[in-house]
Amino acid sequence: MSTSKASTMRFTTLVAVGATTAAAATAMLGACLSDLAPFIPADAGADTRTTPPPAAATGCGDGIIATLDDGGDAGESCDPGAGAAPGCTPRCTLSCGGVLGPSGHCYFLADPGDHAAAVEHCARAGGHLVTIGDAEEAKLVDAFVDGGSYRVGLSVSPAANAYVAESVPRVGGSGVPEPGWPRGDDRCAGCFAIVDAGPDGSNITFPPADPDAGDRSCVVARGGVWLEVPCSGASDALTVCEREPAGQRTQYCGGPYCTTLPATSGRKRYVISLEPATAAAASELCRGYDAGRLVVLESPAERAQLAREIVLLARDRDLETNDVWIGLAREDDGWRWDDGVPADDAGAGRPRPWANNEPRPDATGRAFLRLTTFFDTQLVATSPAADAETKLFVCERR
Repeated sequence: MSTSKASTMRFTTLVAVGATTAAAATAMLGACLSDLAPFIPADAGADTRTTPPPAAATGCGDGIIATLDDGGDAGESCDPGAGAAPGCTPRCTLSCGGVLGPSGHCYFLADPGDHAAAVEHCARAGGHLVTIGDAEEAKLVDAFVDGGSYRVGLSVSPAANAYVAESVPRVGGSGVPEPGWPRGDDRCAGCFAIVDAGPDGSNITFPPADPDAGDRSCVVARGGVWLEVPCSGASDALTVCEREPAGQRTQYCGGPYCTTLPATSGRKRYVISLEPATAAAASELCRGYDAGRLVVLESPAERAQLAREIVLLARDRDLETNDVWIGLAREDDGWRWDDGVPADDAGAGRPRPWANNEPRPDATGRAFLRLTTFFDTQLVATSPAADAETKLFVCERR
């Protein structure tokens, strides 16, 4: 199977529904989805806002992590481009010095210290203080420290009235904001923490490690429990850093952009459109090739990896990425993914997707992934006027 570098791929094209109405604009699709059938709406018009293509991929050192067409390993596990990045060798392979997770994230130890010092030590190594996105990642890090205590990359932001993830800024990394954890009466069903929470996603504050301590605005994990601690002062907590692979998996494919993800390698391929469209137009485009559809997010890892690709792609082109249509819509019996699974069906093995205080009771139409700098970034939001709004969108094909 060929690698998904532009120099080795065979291109086909597909005209996309886009822009501000369902009578949308054109954009060219193809590349890593080389066996897609053409879909050309009869009323498609020209789109002059399509971003220009980036330079063609050439190999290690081009900034694109080479994969097989189905997302499998093609010999590169990182690619920082023309420069160098911590944790990535000159041959575009990972050098961790700790433990590698299944998505290529490296977890390693840095010098201990208070919260601010720990954040700085991780940044100097091209990473960030570890953030935990799901139970599997928590188990991996707990095993890495052999059940010891370590600092979690969360700290209170008074302005947000929430714990904000310490995922930005970083040196030699993506700097993509990640979800945090709310405080007070807010509920964030899609946020993750090791803490007791109500069945509706309402949250309970982390228990204090020392009730007599002063301002407790930071978090440590100890024996599988997350505790509130002061951010300053001495602590026995280890500094565990997390570093994502340098580079992107996404590349230009004739108009929009194509990618695969480690979380769904061999099962899914994605098309990312940076041209806003209505939900109806976006859904029509996705259906137009081999039973494609708007993306159905099946795990926190898939969601986080896709969000990273979208944010980096848009950032390189000075575009905003606030909202992205996904395959989740309100039906008569509640919110359902486009494969028929209820959004809140824990038995399906999917996490609840909702951002803070979502879904709105007055919302209609489609839901969308919200990519912002707020603490509930990368989670799903709704709108009472969704049918009339335009947003970026992502299609998936199995």
